[in-house]
Amino acid sequence: MSQHPFGKNYTVERTGQGIRVLINPYEESQTVSFGDFELIGSDRGEFGGGLVRARAGEDIVLDGDNVQHLIRREEDVLVFSGLSHMTSATGYLGAVQRDGTYRMITFLPGTPSSAVWNAEEEKLAILTSEGIFFMEEIKTWFPEGKSWQRSMEMITSVEHWKLFSHAADMVDHGGDFYFGTYNGIVRVRSAWWYGPEFQFLKIDPP
Repeated sequence: MSQHPFGKNYTVERTGQGIRVLINPYEESQTVSFGDFELIGSDRGEFGGGLVRARAGEDIVLDGDNVQHLIRREEDVLVFSGLSHMTSATGYLGAVQRDGTYRMITFLPGTPSSAVWNAEEEKLAILTSEGIFFMEEIKTWFPEGKSWQRSMEMITSVEHWKLFSHAADMVDHGGDFYFGTYNGIVRVRSAWWYGPEFQFLKIDPP
């Protein structure tokens, strides 16, 4: 969620017919129910955060990194963690399995803020402090049956919108990506023949 310096947060979410733009208070934690437990991810910036599994009155810390985003799937919950502070930006992709165990999958280019899972194509679009990336899940002969393809395809670099401040809450609709920033909403239209096209749908005055 993008937090405006004066408390304004532009967010986007999917609806039945399209997307909806909201202005919500910033929340530093998020909760996902999964099986017989809940996962609570928190992000308090440089003051810390973490991923907690709550089950039958017992809370267990699974990871100590700031949690930026959670995606619940049928077989697991994808966990996007990391921190952007001063000149550093770290990012990780992990997963919590049905039995409640957590495993780190890979490092990410920059700090993630949101992601979109395409179940049909088994592909992730990840919004980070460096840009938007595709990452694919591929079949393997490993015991898990699947693995993540580490080579990532960049859709676009953050250079195109960094002056409009940090982006978050990405959704996809009609082949386009929409996300909120401190200053408004951005649409990225992907066109393979000439590259991505950017449109600022709502921008605050300076």
